[in-house]
Amino acid sequence: MDDSKIAIISYETILNLLNGKNSGAVALYLFYYKTCFLQKTNIIHATDTFCMTGLEWGKQKFYKAKAILIKLRLIELHKIRNKETGQIQMTYIKIPYFLTLARILLDQTVEISTTQETPPLGNRETNAYNKKLNAYKEEKENAYNKKENKELCDFDEILEYWNSREIIIHKKISNLGIKKILSTISYLGIDRLKEAIKNYSLVLKDERFYFNYKWHLADFCIRGMSKEGLELKKGFWMFLPENKPFQRFSANGKEINPYEEEFRPITSTYDKFNVLDTSRSTYYGFDINLIKSPTVIINDIKDRLVLGLKLTRTDFKDIELIVASYMFRRKSDPQPKKLEGWLEVWRRLKPEFQEGD
Repeated sequence: MDDSKIAIISYETILNLLNGKNSGAVALYLFYYKTCFLQKTNIIHATDTFCMTGLEWGKQKFYKAKAILIKLRLIELHKIRNKETGQIQMTYIKIPYFLTLARILLDQTVEISTTQETPPLGNRETNAYNKKLNAYKEEKENAYNKKENKELCDFDEILEYWNSREIIIHKKISNLGIKKILSTISYLGIDRLKEAIKNYSLVLKDERFYFNYKWHLADFCIRGMSKEGLELKKGFWMFLPENKPFQRFSANGKEINPYEEEFRPITSTYDKFNVLDTSRSTYYGFDINLIKSPTVIINDIKDRLVLGLKLTRTDFKDIELIVASYMFRRKSDPQPKKLEGWLEVWRRLKPEFQEGD
Protein backbone atom coordinates (compact mmCIF):
# COMPACT_ATOMS: atom_id res chain seq x y z
CA MET A 1 0.00 0.00 0.00
CA ASP A 2 1.27 3.46 -0.86
CA ASP A 3 0.84 5.48 2.35
CA SER A 4 1.30 8.75 0.48
CA LYS A 5 -1.89 8.33 -1.53
CA ILE A 6 -4.77 10.62 -0.61
CA ALA A 7 -7.96 9.11 0.72
CA ILE A 8 -11.52 10.35 0.97
CA ILE A 9 -12.51 10.63 4.62
CA SER A 10 -15.34 11.58 6.98
CA TYR A 11 -18.43 9.46 7.49
CA GLU A 12 -20.33 12.72 8.01
CA THR A 13 -19.34 13.84 4.51
CA ILE A 14 -21.02 10.82 2.95
CA LEU A 15 -24.12 11.32 5.14
CA ASN A 16 -24.37 14.96 4.03
CA LEU A 17 -24.15 13.93 0.40
CA LEU A 18 -26.75 11.18 0.71
CA ASN A 19 -29.26 13.32 2.61
CA GLY A 20 -31.92 14.35 0.13
CA LYS A 21 -30.84 11.55 -2.23
CA ASN A 22 -28.20 13.67 -3.94
CA SER A 23 -26.83 10.80 -6.01
CA GLY A 24 -25.52 13.21 -8.65
CA ALA A 25 -23.51 15.08 -6.03
CA VAL A 26 -22.05 11.79 -4.76
CA ALA A 27 -20.98 10.80 -8.27
CA LEU A 28 -19.43 14.22 -8.96
CA TYR A 29 -17.63 14.23 -5.59
CA LEU A 30 -16.14 10.81 -6.36
CA PHE A 31 -15.16 12.00 -9.84
CA TYR A 32 -13.31 14.93 -8.26
CA TYR A 33 -11.69 12.45 -5.85
CA LYS A 34 -10.48 10.30 -8.75
CA THR A 35 -9.02 13.42 -10.39
CA CYS A 36 -7.29 14.32 -7.11
CA PHE A 37 -5.79 10.84 -7.08
CA LEU A 38 -4.49 11.19 -10.66
CA GLN A 39 -3.13 14.71 -10.16
CA LYS A 40 -1.79 13.83 -6.68
CA THR A 41 -3.18 17.00 -5.10
CA ASN A 42 -6.43 18.18 -3.55
CA ILE A 43 -6.36 21.39 -5.64
CA ILE A 44 -7.13 20.13 -9.12
CA HIS A 45 -7.57 21.45 -12.65
CA ALA A 46 -10.94 19.97 -13.64
CA THR A 47 -13.07 22.23 -15.82
CA ASP A 48 -16.82 21.83 -16.18
CA THR A 49 -16.44 20.56 -19.76
CA PHE A 50 -13.91 17.95 -18.62
CA CYS A 51 -16.26 16.69 -15.88
CA MET A 52 -19.36 16.63 -18.09
CA THR A 53 -17.43 14.71 -20.75
CA GLY A 54 -16.04 12.23 -18.21
CA LEU A 55 -19.42 11.64 -16.54
CA GLU A 56 -21.39 11.86 -19.80
CA TRP A 57 -23.74 14.38 -18.20
CA GLY A 58 -25.68 17.32 -19.54
CA LYS A 59 -25.26 20.85 -18.18
CA GLN A 60 -28.38 20.84 -15.98
CA LYS A 61 -27.44 17.66 -14.11
CA PHE A 62 -23.81 18.73 -13.70
CA TYR A 63 -24.47 22.26 -12.42
CA LYS A 64 -27.12 21.01 -9.99
CA ALA A 65 -24.63 18.52 -8.49
CA LYS A 66 -21.84 21.10 -8.40
CA ALA A 67 -24.09 23.64 -6.65
CA ILE A 68 -24.83 21.07 -3.93
CA LEU A 69 -21.12 20.42 -3.35
CA ILE A 70 -20.43 24.16 -3.12
CA LYS A 71 -23.37 24.69 -0.74
CA LEU A 72 -22.14 21.86 1.52
CA ARG A 73 -18.63 23.36 1.33
CA LEU A 74 -17.25 20.08 0.03
CA ILE A 75 -15.51 21.90 -2.82
CA GLU A 76 -14.05 25.38 -3.16
CA LEU A 77 -13.42 27.37 -6.36
CA HIS A 78 -10.00 29.01 -6.77
CA LYS A 79 -9.93 31.43 -9.72
CA ILE A 80 -6.76 32.61 -11.50
CA ARG A 81 -7.07 35.88 -13.43
CA ASN A 82 -5.11 37.06 -16.46
CA LYS A 83 -2.75 39.84 -15.31
CA GLU A 84 -3.24 41.78 -18.54
CA THR A 85 -7.00 41.64 -19.01
CA GLY A 86 -8.33 40.76 -15.56
CA GLN A 87 -10.32 37.91 -17.07
CA ILE A 88 -10.66 34.58 -15.28
CA GLN A 89 -8.05 32.42 -17.01
CA MET A 90 -8.36 29.19 -15.07
CA THR A 91 -10.46 27.80 -12.21
CA TYR A 92 -9.14 25.17 -9.82
CA ILE A 93 -11.30 22.95 -7.62
CA LYS A 94 -10.16 22.43 -4.03
CA ILE A 95 -11.36 19.38 -2.09
CA PRO A 96 -10.69 20.42 1.52
CA TYR A 97 -11.52 17.20 3.38
CA PHE A 98 -8.67 14.88 2.52
CA LEU A 99 -6.02 13.14 4.59
CA THR A 100 -3.28 10.76 3.56
CA LEU A 101 -3.53 7.06 4.25
CA ALA A 102 -0.33 7.42 6.26
CA ARG A 103 -2.07 9.88 8.61
CA ILE A 104 -5.12 7.64 8.96
CA LEU A 105 -2.99 4.61 9.74
CA LEU A 106 -0.99 6.64 12.22
CA ASP A 107 -4.16 7.66 14.05
CA GLN A 108 -5.29 4.03 14.19
CA THR A 109 -1.98 2.63 15.44
CA VAL A 110 -1.98 1.29 18.99
CA GLU A 111 1.06 2.37 20.94
CA ILE A 112 3.47 -0.55 21.38
CA SER A 113 4.42 -1.33 24.96
CA THR A 114 7.99 -0.46 25.89
CA THR A 115 8.21 -3.78 27.78
CA GLN A 116 7.80 -5.78 24.56
CA GLU A 117 10.76 -8.07 23.92
CA THR A 118 13.22 -6.64 21.45
CA PRO A 119 13.88 -9.06 18.57
CA PRO A 120 17.46 -10.31 18.15
CA LEU A 121 19.61 -8.21 15.87
CA GLY A 122 21.92 -10.59 13.97
CA ASN A 123 22.42 -10.37 10.20
CA ARG A 124 19.27 -9.38 8.31
CA GLU A 125 18.95 -10.25 4.69
CA THR A 126 18.00 -7.37 2.42
CA ASN A 127 16.80 -7.75 -1.11
CA ALA A 128 18.42 -4.81 -2.90
CA TYR A 129 17.25 -6.08 -6.28
CA ASN A 130 13.60 -6.11 -5.22
CA LYS A 131 13.91 -2.64 -3.72
CA LYS A 132 15.43 -1.34 -6.92
CA LEU A 133 12.77 -3.06 -9.00
CA ASN A 134 9.96 -1.68 -6.85
CA ALA A 135 11.45 1.81 -7.04
CA TYR A 136 11.66 1.48 -10.83
CA LYS A 137 8.04 0.31 -11.05
CA GLU A 138 6.86 3.17 -8.84
CA GLU A 139 8.83 5.70 -10.87
CA LYS A 140 7.44 4.29 -14.11
CA GLU A 141 3.89 4.34 -12.73
CA ASN A 142 4.26 7.94 -11.55
CA ALA A 143 5.62 8.97 -14.95
CA TYR A 144 2.69 7.23 -16.66
CA ASN A 145 0.17 8.94 -14.36
CA LYS A 146 1.75 12.34 -15.02
CA LYS A 147 1.65 11.72 -18.77
CA GLU A 148 -1.95 10.50 -18.62
CA ASN A 149 -2.98 13.46 -16.50
CA LYS A 150 -1.28 15.97 -18.83
CA GLU A 151 -3.06 14.41 -21.81
CA LEU A 152 -6.42 14.73 -20.04
CA CYS A 153 -5.74 18.41 -19.30
CA ASP A 154 -4.56 19.04 -22.88
CA PHE A 155 -7.63 17.34 -24.35
CA ASP A 156 -9.92 19.26 -22.00
CA GLU A 157 -8.29 22.57 -22.93
CA ILE A 158 -8.72 21.94 -26.67
CA LEU A 159 -12.31 20.71 -26.32
CA GLU A 160 -13.26 23.73 -24.22
CA TYR A 161 -11.61 26.09 -26.71
CA TRP A 162 -13.33 24.40 -29.67
CA ASN A 163 -16.72 24.71 -27.97
CA SER A 164 -16.05 28.36 -27.11
CA ARG A 165 -15.61 29.11 -30.84
CA GLU A 166 -19.15 27.73 -31.46
CA ILE A 167 -18.35 25.71 -34.58
CA ILE A 168 -20.05 22.45 -33.56
CA ILE A 169 -20.46 22.13 -29.78
CA HIS A 170 -19.56 18.68 -28.43
CA LYS A 171 -20.95 17.23 -25.21
CA LYS A 172 -18.93 14.05 -25.58
CA ILE A 173 -16.41 12.52 -27.99
CA SER A 174 -15.72 8.87 -28.80
CA ASN A 175 -12.57 7.18 -27.52
CA LEU A 176 -11.24 6.98 -31.09
CA GLY A 177 -11.88 10.70 -31.52
CA ILE A 178 -10.04 11.48 -28.28
CA LYS A 179 -7.03 9.46 -29.47
CA LYS A 180 -6.92 11.37 -32.77
CA ILE A 181 -7.18 14.72 -31.00
CA LEU A 182 -4.40 13.80 -28.55
CA SER A 183 -2.27 12.62 -31.47
CA THR A 184 -2.74 16.01 -33.17
CA ILE A 185 -1.88 17.88 -29.96
CA SER A 186 1.30 15.82 -29.63
CA TYR A 187 2.27 16.47 -33.26
CA LEU A 188 1.27 20.12 -33.60
CA GLY A 189 1.18 21.53 -30.06
CA ILE A 190 -1.73 23.11 -28.20
CA ASP A 191 -1.08 26.73 -29.19
CA ARG A 192 -0.79 25.96 -32.90
CA LEU A 193 -3.92 23.80 -32.88
CA LYS A 194 -5.87 26.53 -31.05
CA GLU A 195 -4.66 29.05 -33.62
CA ALA A 196 -5.92 26.83 -36.46
CA ILE A 197 -9.27 26.39 -34.68
CA LYS A 198 -9.61 30.15 -34.13
CA ASN A 199 -8.87 30.97 -37.80
CA TYR A 200 -11.23 28.20 -38.94
CA SER A 201 -14.06 29.66 -36.85
CA LEU A 202 -13.39 33.19 -38.15
CA VAL A 203 -13.56 31.98 -41.76
CA LEU A 204 -16.82 30.10 -41.12
CA LYS A 205 -18.55 33.09 -39.51
CA ASP A 206 -17.57 35.71 -42.08
CA GLU A 207 -19.65 35.81 -45.28
CA ARG A 208 -16.73 37.28 -47.22
CA PHE A 209 -15.08 33.83 -47.14
CA TYR A 210 -16.45 31.07 -49.35
CA PHE A 211 -15.37 28.12 -47.16
CA ASN A 212 -18.37 27.00 -45.10
CA TYR A 213 -17.90 23.29 -44.36
CA LYS A 214 -18.21 22.47 -40.66
CA TRP A 215 -16.10 19.62 -39.31
CA HIS A 216 -16.43 17.96 -35.94
CA LEU A 217 -13.33 18.48 -33.80
CA ALA A 218 -12.14 14.88 -34.28
CA ASP A 219 -12.65 15.10 -38.07
CA PHE A 220 -10.79 18.42 -38.13
CA CYS A 221 -7.82 16.61 -36.59
CA ILE A 222 -8.18 13.34 -38.51
CA ARG A 223 -8.24 15.18 -41.85
CA GLY A 224 -5.03 17.03 -41.03
CA MET A 225 -3.21 13.96 -39.69
CA SER A 226 -4.12 11.72 -42.64
CA LYS A 227 -1.49 10.90 -45.27
CA GLU A 228 -3.12 13.30 -47.73
CA GLY A 229 -3.51 15.95 -45.04
CA LEU A 230 0.16 15.83 -44.09
CA GLU A 231 1.34 15.84 -47.71
CA LEU A 232 -1.09 18.41 -49.15
CA LYS A 233 -1.68 20.44 -45.97
CA LYS A 234 -5.40 19.73 -45.69
CA GLY A 235 -7.66 19.87 -42.64
CA PHE A 236 -6.33 22.05 -39.84
CA TRP A 237 -3.20 22.86 -41.88
CA MET A 238 -5.26 25.10 -44.18
CA PHE A 239 -6.02 27.45 -41.28
CA LEU A 240 -2.53 27.98 -39.92
CA PRO A 241 -1.11 31.50 -40.55
CA GLU A 242 1.66 30.36 -42.91
CA ASN A 243 -1.00 29.02 -45.30
CA LYS A 244 -2.78 32.42 -45.39
CA PRO A 245 -6.37 31.27 -44.78
CA PHE A 246 -7.77 34.83 -44.88
CA GLN A 247 -6.48 35.21 -48.44
CA ARG A 248 -6.92 31.60 -49.54
CA PHE A 249 -10.65 31.51 -48.81
CA SER A 250 -11.43 35.13 -49.70
CA ALA A 251 -14.17 35.37 -52.30
CA ASN A 252 -12.25 38.00 -54.30
CA GLY A 253 -8.79 36.53 -53.73
CA LYS A 254 -7.65 39.47 -51.60
CA GLU A 255 -6.58 39.08 -47.99
CA ILE A 256 -9.33 39.93 -45.51
CA ASN A 257 -8.95 40.86 -41.87
CA PRO A 258 -11.92 39.07 -40.25
CA TYR A 259 -11.66 41.21 -37.13
CA GLU A 260 -12.51 44.34 -39.13
CA GLU A 261 -15.96 42.93 -39.83
CA GLU A 262 -16.62 42.40 -36.12
CA PHE A 263 -14.81 45.35 -34.54
CA ARG A 264 -17.05 48.40 -34.75
CA PRO A 265 -16.06 50.96 -32.08
CA ILE A 266 -18.94 52.86 -30.46
CA THR A 267 -16.88 55.64 -28.85
CA SER A 268 -15.32 57.14 -31.99
CA THR A 269 -16.43 58.48 -35.37
CA TYR A 270 -14.96 56.94 -38.52
CA ASP A 271 -15.75 55.79 -42.04
CA LYS A 272 -16.22 52.00 -41.95
CA PHE A 273 -15.14 51.82 -45.60
CA ASN A 274 -11.96 53.75 -44.84
CA VAL A 275 -10.89 52.96 -41.26
CA LEU A 276 -7.39 54.31 -41.95
CA ASP A 277 -7.93 58.00 -42.69
CA THR A 278 -4.53 59.38 -43.74
CA SER A 279 -5.90 62.90 -44.23
CA ARG A 280 -6.87 63.07 -40.54
CA SER A 281 -4.11 60.73 -39.29
CA THR A 282 -6.64 58.46 -37.61
CA TYR A 283 -7.39 54.75 -37.50
CA TYR A 284 -10.96 53.86 -36.51
CA GLY A 285 -11.26 57.50 -35.45
CA PHE A 286 -8.34 57.25 -32.98
CA ASP A 287 -5.21 59.40 -33.26
CA ILE A 288 -2.43 57.49 -35.03
CA ASN A 289 0.18 58.65 -32.49
CA LEU A 290 -1.83 57.08 -29.65
CA ILE A 291 -2.40 53.97 -31.76
CA LYS A 292 1.34 53.53 -32.25
CA SER A 293 2.28 54.08 -28.58
CA PRO A 294 -0.52 52.76 -26.35
CA THR A 295 1.66 51.41 -23.50
CA VAL A 296 0.55 53.93 -20.84
CA ILE A 297 -3.12 53.42 -21.70
CA ILE A 298 -2.73 49.62 -21.69
CA ASN A 299 -1.09 49.61 -18.25
CA ASP A 300 -3.74 51.92 -16.80
CA ILE A 301 -6.65 49.82 -18.07
CA LYS A 302 -4.96 46.57 -16.98
CA ASP A 303 -4.63 47.95 -13.44
CA ARG A 304 -8.30 48.93 -13.35
CA LEU A 305 -9.39 45.51 -14.60
CA VAL A 306 -7.19 43.60 -12.15
CA LEU A 307 -8.39 45.74 -9.21
CA GLY A 308 -12.00 45.26 -10.30
CA LEU A 309 -12.70 49.01 -10.46
CA LYS A 310 -15.88 50.29 -12.11
CA LEU A 311 -15.13 51.33 -15.68
CA THR A 312 -16.39 54.56 -17.21
CA ARG A 313 -17.20 55.23 -20.85
CA THR A 314 -13.80 56.93 -21.11
CA ASP A 315 -12.18 53.68 -19.93
CA PHE A 316 -14.15 51.75 -22.53
CA LYS A 317 -12.96 54.20 -25.19
CA ASP A 318 -9.39 53.39 -24.13
CA ILE A 319 -10.16 49.66 -24.50
CA GLU A 320 -11.40 50.29 -28.05
CA LEU A 321 -8.21 52.24 -28.76
CA ILE A 322 -6.12 49.31 -27.46
CA VAL A 323 -7.93 46.85 -29.76
CA ALA A 324 -7.46 49.23 -32.69
CA SER A 325 -3.77 49.52 -31.82
CA TYR A 326 -3.17 45.75 -31.99
CA MET A 327 -5.12 45.56 -35.25
CA PHE A 328 -3.12 48.45 -36.73
CA ARG A 329 0.18 46.74 -35.84
CA ARG A 330 -0.89 43.20 -36.79
CA LYS A 331 1.54 43.06 -39.75
CA SER A 332 4.53 45.01 -38.42
CA ASP A 333 4.30 43.57 -34.89
CA PRO A 334 1.72 40.74 -34.85
CA GLN A 335 0.52 39.75 -31.38
CA PRO A 336 -2.58 37.62 -32.06
CA LYS A 337 -3.01 36.39 -28.47
CA LYS A 338 -3.10 39.92 -27.09
CA LEU A 339 -5.43 41.07 -29.85
CA GLU A 340 -7.79 38.16 -29.15
CA GLY A 341 -7.60 38.81 -25.40
CA TRP A 342 -8.49 42.50 -25.68
CA LEU A 343 -11.21 41.73 -28.23
CA GLU A 344 -12.75 39.37 -25.68
CA VAL A 345 -12.69 42.16 -23.06
CA TRP A 346 -14.32 44.49 -25.61
CA ARG A 347 -17.03 41.94 -26.47
CA ARG A 348 -17.82 41.39 -22.79
CA LEU A 349 -18.07 45.09 -21.88
CA LYS A 350 -19.67 46.47 -25.05
CA PRO A 351 -23.32 45.86 -23.98
CA GLU A 352 -22.76 47.99 -20.85
CA PHE A 353 -21.71 51.01 -22.89
CA GLN A 354 -23.91 50.59 -25.95
CA GLU A 355 -26.17 53.39 -24.74
CA GLY A 356 -23.49 55.26 -22.75
CA ASP A 357 -22.91 55.31 -18.98
